[in-house]
Amino acid sequence: MAARGLRREISLTAATAIVIGSVIGSGIFRTPSLVAQQFPQAWVILLLWTLGGLVTIAGALTVAELATMYPRAGGPYVFVKEAFGETPGFLAGWIYFVLGKLAIGAAVAIVFAEHASFLAEEYLGFPLSESGILFLAAWALVVLTFVNWIGLRFGAGVNTFLTVLKALALAAVTLMAFAFARGDPTAAPTAAPFEGGGGLAVAVLAVLFAYNSWINATIVGEEVKDPARNLPRSLFWGTLLVTVLYVGANASYLWILGPDGMARNALVATAAASRVVAWGGVFIAASVLVSAFGNLNGGILTGARLPFSMARDGFLPRAIARVNERHVPDGALFLELAGFLVLLFGLRTFTALIAAATFASWLILAAICVGFFVLRRTAPDVDRPYRVHGYPFVPAVFALAAAFVVGVTALQQMSAVLVTLVTGIVGAGLLFFRRPGEAPSAEAVAEA
Repeated sequence: MAARGLRREISLTAATAIVIGSVIGSGIFRTPSLVAQQFPQAWVILLLWTLGGLVTIAGALTVAELATMYPRAGGPYVFVKEAFGETPGFLAGWIYFVLGKLAIGAAVAIVFAEHASFLAEEYLGFPLSESGILFLAAWALVVLTFVNWIGLRFGAGVNTFLTVLKALALAAVTLMAFAFARGDPTAAPTAAPFEGGGGLAVAVLAVLFAYNSWINATIVGEEVKDPARNLPRSLFWGTLLVTVLYVGANASYLWILGPDGMARNALVATAAASRVVAWGGVFIAASVLVSAFGNLNGGILTGARLPFSMARDGFLPRAIARVNERHVPDGALFLELAGFLVLLFGLRTFTALIAAATFASWLILAAICVGFFVLRRTAPDVDRPYRVHGYPFVPAVFALAAAFVVGVTALQQMSAVLVTLVTGIVGAGLLFFRRPGEAPSAEAVAEA
């Protein structure tokens, strides 16, 4: 068993698909309405989505330098550990795993099941009950865990396929809008009242939430082929393509509905697609279904590498660091599945957890960004196959954005801070049971 380890089987295409698939979930189909409620000017809406994409690209380029320095399993855990030490690194990894992976994954599974219920009602004449939705969500989690248990190449292939499908669906909405819609926003239907309020802070948080989770590709850094070249490329091209898709989607929403129509339709993508073709609403529901399923698969694939890496370093039980004969960390996969199911059936509602997950994710990103500057000073001799262009401006832009998200969320969602704090306290308790680690040397990882 000791000889088993992770293998570098993720190509540039698969790594880029992980970036895109991790970002595109259900957010882009709903959050544009919230942004439009704050700013009813088309040019402001497009500017915010463009700036959100540029901030995301800046963060991806910043983290790419760290990913090529430490191309090991664990991503955020590894970066914080290298910058600030083992204890902060473990706490960051633990919080990101519980809130940034398990909480979000359980919520995405419910989004998948809810849209499956909508389609069942539309075509079969009956919706699923609340319990039915929960069991369907659990089914999706079990099936996708099995998909990733079969092998990395198979799991990554499924992720790439689903990512292509949902990217094409989002692009199709944009292309159909400009090809077939007349662009008459005055006729836009009203499905929700205009609420407004919150202004810039609410709009920026909504945009950056939709762009979240691009860092997932770094969590599988130990399994990416030629990481010195492919990690920076996948992070850049993945975030760039998401930006193009998001700005294009918002442009199509504006063309069909106008700012006021976007603001008055909570399900903005459904409203826009319904104006283009009669079956547009069903198409969007199916697109969200595929998008959520693919997003869930990418989350399961990458999420398991966090507890695996922490267990290998001795912070978690040895069984979680187990790697099977297909070089898959199945112990960590089963732990992840158990965590999903506990949250799914134990809590059932995820409003507070999603707020906490957003806060926790950006808190860790902020710590990573600070760690980036720390490592520039404390580890100048560590090999950096890639150095972020535009230093220090590009990392500073992302650092300011992360500080903004953390600060605003802390002021508006104190429950998110408390949930994150409790999660950190539980993680601190686990430190008392730490055993000697088995982390591989940098040379061993490089040769893998």
